[in-house]
Amino acid sequence: MMRHCFKHLIFGIAFASASAAALAQSIVQVTATGVPYMQNVYKILSGDFSPKDKRLSLTYAIANSGVAVAQVSAGRSDFAVTDFSMSKKDLEDRKLLQFPTMVTAIVPVVNIPSIKSNDIVLSGAILAEIMSGHIERWNDHAIRELNPRLSLPSLPIVRVVQSDESGATISFTSYLAKAAPDFAKRIGPDRTVSWSGMVQQAKDSAEVASAVAATPGAISYIEMDIGNAKRLAFVSLKHTSGAVVHADLSYLRSGVVGARSNLNDAGVETLSVVDLGQNWPILLPIYIVVPQIAADDDKVRTMMRFFFLTFGKGDETIEQWGMVPLPVALQTRAVNTFRKIRSKSGAPLVVNFDF
Repeated sequence: MMRHCFKHLIFGIAFASASAAALAQSIVQVTATGVPYMQNVYKILSGDFSPKDKRLSLTYAIANSGVAVAQVSAGRSDFAVTDFSMSKKDLEDRKLLQFPTMVTAIVPVVNIPSIKSNDIVLSGAILAEIMSGHIERWNDHAIRELNPRLSLPSLPIVRVVQSDESGATISFTSYLAKAAPDFAKRIGPDRTVSWSGMVQQAKDSAEVASAVAATPGAISYIEMDIGNAKRLAFVSLKHTSGAVVHADLSYLRSGVVGARSNLNDAGVETLSVVDLGQNWPILLPIYIVVPQIAADDDKVRTMMRFFFLTFGKGDETIEQWGMVPLPVALQTRAVNTFRKIRSKSGAPLVVNFDF
């Protein structure tokens, strides 16, 4: 009798071990490296990803876009989440692919006593004058003219800028350059720029948020979700059409609808905003960067299925974190990038998107 029970015990242990092994084999471990404000978005999206066969367990390491791409290029990370596009040459040299996945907003933020979020209105041209250092106090005539109902103090303007390369900086300075030819000529759009005059430097968005909150008279630019989380006062923007827009999802959606995928000067597809006169005009596309040749075919198939599913089912999660999904036409173009991935053997990587 005891031998009979022992045999059943051994069988039960063996069955449990086999089941555990099968479960372990059904979970694909994936490592991502990317910008810090996207960590929660991708952790939640990965938790929602539950196909019948292969599940995904995501580890997300925080780094700026340049470091994130370097980690993928060196084979230490499976994909990168970045906030600026790479050049065609850089992608080809590193044998990488990139595609946009969602969009957020870059928002001017201020710390002016008694001024609440969206109270103050600035135009692109006036904002460029401020960030160039030409307008030095908050009660300047040009600012008061746009805000006749506000009581603006004679407070010095303190410009807080990001010192590290960032998508926030290139999106913000691109907007200023379009609004003001003088800004385009003297400072110009880039991931890092040489600001004129005295500025307060902050390494990244987290430091920007802290600096603005601690500095009366401060102005800077930051990702919308971080600005919301830190309860910073947003600036509303006035279009040349006269319409005033706020950094919220309704105006951000309008901007994304007006987004276009174009070839930039480096020959890479990037997203740019078509000014519809009623949209938030400073958009920051979020890109995914992956190796063109898979190191692990099965893992990359699971990753591609995950990215595909985020286009179709991730809208609610994305918007909870201040992001907006891409229009379907741009999602389709992004999915076409998947077809350029090659398996370890060099053949096209076949991915089944039937969930």
